[in-house]
Amino acid sequence: MGHTLTIQVAEDLYAPLEKQARQNGQTPEELVVQWLTDVMREQTRRVSAQNNQDPLEKFIGAFHSNIPNWAEDHDHHIAHNIMNQIRGKDNAEK
Repeated sequence: MGHTLTIQVAEDLYAPLEKQARQNGQTPEELVVQWLTDVMREQTRRVSAQNNQDPLEKFIGAFHSNIPNWAEDHDHHIAHNIMNQIRGKDNAEK
């Protein structure tokens, strides 16, 4: 099901739009719908890519740790180090 969208376009935008549409064998309306479709698809692709991208993923496997359960218990280890810092311990226990 389609929806009608009415927009007011200034002449200095409409003239090149009309020319481009004519060169493409389209009406100005068809060209605008094509552009909007392309822009929305690209925007959706970017948002999807950003949502699936873990900013720390590039560090996975980048260094060796002597903590065997780091992956499973990283929240615990981070919290433990933060608490040690709050308590004033310079070297957090592992």
